[in-house]
Amino acid sequence: MRERKEPQLVLKSRTSRVVFIVALLGMMVPGAVVGVAGVVAQEVPDLYTAETPLFHTSTSSDDRVSRIGRLYAARLLSPDRFVFVDLSLDWLVFVNADGGGVVTAGREGEGPREFRLPIIVGRSGDGVVVVWDALHRRMAIVAADGEFAEAPQYDRSVFASMKIQVAAGYADGTLVLTDDGFPIGLPTEGRREDGAFRDTVTFQTVVPDRPASTIARFAGPEHYLERQGSMGRMRGIIFGHKLHYAQVGQYLAVAQTDLDAVQVLDLSGAVVTQVPMPPPVPMSEDQIAAVRERIEERATAGAGRRSRPGMPEILSGGSEPFLFHDLPANNAAPAINRMLGDLDGRLWMRIFRPGAEAEHWQVWNIGGPTLEFALTLPEGEELLDAAGDRVLVRARDELDVEYVVLREIEGY
Repeated sequence: MRERKEPQLVLKSRTSRVVFIVALLGMMVPGAVVGVAGVVAQEVPDLYTAETPLFHTSTSSDDRVSRIGRLYAARLLSPDRFVFVDLSLDWLVFVNADGGGVVTAGREGEGPREFRLPIIVGRSGDGVVVVWDALHRRMAIVAADGEFAEAPQYDRSVFASMKIQVAAGYADGTLVLTDDGFPIGLPTEGRREDGAFRDTVTFQTVVPDRPASTIARFAGPEHYLERQGSMGRMRGIIFGHKLHYAQVGQYLAVAQTDLDAVQVLDLSGAVVTQVPMPPPVPMSEDQIAAVRERIEERATAGAGRRSRPGMPEILSGGSEPFLFHDLPANNAAPAINRMLGDLDGRLWMRIFRPGAEAEHWQVWNIGGPTLEFALTLPEGEELLDAAGDRVLVRARDELDVEYVVLREIEGY
């Protein structure tokens, strides 16, 4: 049984891996300049979830809920109702956790109410979800009763590139698009020398029957370029900087991990507030070596063979292999490794903790901004969504079967 720490108020210093000192720093952001807003110390509760779940899909008598083939994502529509995507059937499953019925919407196929890789990109307060069909490159609006609204019509040219992803979606048909797909070729900005690089990521708003409008640009994920004659290849960077983004109510939060704050934008691109970023996490040479070793083990298991003892190789656009012990690495890790916006319009940031088995989150009210609390989940559970004092998590059993679990936050 997991030992549970009782909720209590604690005051953390600025040097802690979890930041509880609000320090809004003035910085130049595309399209806006935000000044210094001062420094405020906060007493913040460090909370945990109740051991007994409010709902567990394994207990459902409906096979559509208890036997999830491939869980992609889930969203709360109210404190007791949620929807999840089962990619094994390419459909949405709406569940009433307090004993109501189950409704499904869509199925695999090519028709107007069928999906190929549905992704929930937004929701409204009345239970309507906005679904991006990633392979069909189209959007659908689905109500909690499984009914489809009339599909919005867009200029299809804005979806032509497979690098385009939907960062946020709204029930009125407005989308926020980003070209944050993994680089397919060499850097797009004329870089010719070897070394780390970051392409520029653009965010655009798209309204039905109107051209796209650029609202912001940020530096994208960090990669490493190596050239071999006329050929080039890209390698990952251990603890490389990332770009995270999440829809938070009517806003878009964007975290470029080498900046001091998360930028919260409205749909015109104006910065409405900044949420302080925790400090980067210094990493030792031993920690970096351990990550290289784990990457090598996973790659070797996936390849099923080694080129020679102790020397796995990956060919990636060049004629010579590279070795995992030579993977480039930063000596400090980004402070966060995921963000999401919950049903109440709060921003959740998952804090990076080396070697931690449990997820640790900060929860921010962006109106201040104010840090409301920190939450540590049970080991092995992954946060999917939240609302009020409840969290929706992904859990797995010993056979790696996936479940959706609704839990209450104790001491909230």
